[in-house]
Amino acid sequence: MSDQGFQDEPDDGDGLMGEATVWFGRMRGPEADLHKPAFEAWLARGALHRAFYNRASEIYAMGKFLKEERDGEDARVRPAHRRRARQTLGVLAALAVIVTGLSTLWVYGPWRRLPETAIAPEGALRLATREGQVLTQVLSDGSKVTLQPESALVVRYTRAQRTLRLERGRSRFEVAHERRPFVVLAARGSITARGTIFEVALHRRENVTVRLLQGKVDVAMPSATKTSTIKRMVAGETVSYGSVVSQQAVPSPAVDDGKRLVAETAELDVREFAAAPLGEILTLANRHGTPIRVMDDELSRLKVSGRFRLDEPDKLAAKLALLFDLVVEHAPDGEILLRRRNK
Repeated sequence: MSDQGFQDEPDDGDGLMGEATVWFGRMRGPEADLHKPAFEAWLARGALHRAFYNRASEIYAMGKFLKEERDGEDARVRPAHRRRARQTLGVLAALAVIVTGLSTLWVYGPWRRLPETAIAPEGALRLATREGQVLTQVLSDGSKVTLQPESALVVRYTRAQRTLRLERGRSRFEVAHERRPFVVLAARGSITARGTIFEVALHRRENVTVRLLQGKVDVAMPSATKTSTIKRMVAGETVSYGSVVSQQAVPSPAVDDGKRLVAETAELDVREFAAAPLGEILTLANRHGTPIRVMDDELSRLKVSGRFRLDEPDKLAAKLALLFDLVVEHAPDGEILLRRRNK
């Protein structure tokens, strides 16, 4: 599965208390709304996560309470007792300030791993991936973006528009439908959608490729005039443009829906499934090469969830066999067979 989270999330070695401290500071910062989906996912991992977060909150609240109590302390308290109380209160209040300060420094400090480009403007969220890292992030409106390795994306939402700028690399966008336009800026062009799935790749020399998987989008491409060229894309189509005035549209071939689905996934070679019938997955995989067949019709109805590569039948069969405790056999004609054990 894809890695999830922010690039500034603490390592596991910091411990749950360290994570809770970071999340406490993050949720009190100016980007709390943007961080909320990821925070709720972290909080839902288990009771220990919630307990440590509550502890961080209690430390902060205790510090504020003790400070107020110290300021309003009754003058009738004995001097010696008052001195000891003040010393204790001072230590606890300082601890609360340190916890909050460390949280803020961790989230907004100068050591955050940011892209080489300029710092994101106020109110924007920057997502970036390193070599070999894939990042999937659910945004505040329910839209989902998936960044491939060595990619960078800046997200800025206003009341009127959802704007995202792809600064480098490649990203997939699954857009939640709502009234605000969803606009992806890449090089000198832009892609506008409302509820759809598409991918944008920014290559060297500001060459851009847009691939539409579902729905419709409008691509505004640079032109020799001040007015951009608008291209309305349909599912299965790919459009490319560059920083210079040259565009190329590649229409999808006249194929049926089943073959179109395979064509859409051919470039990535992988698909994610959620409780999909095994027979349906094999139908898609069998269009790539060596067929895989189950020896029992009941196996076709097994529900499969996860991320699978469809163009490597041997590896796919081995993975499914491991998942459901099946046996893999090869027929004389090369067909791959899956059957239950002891049958």
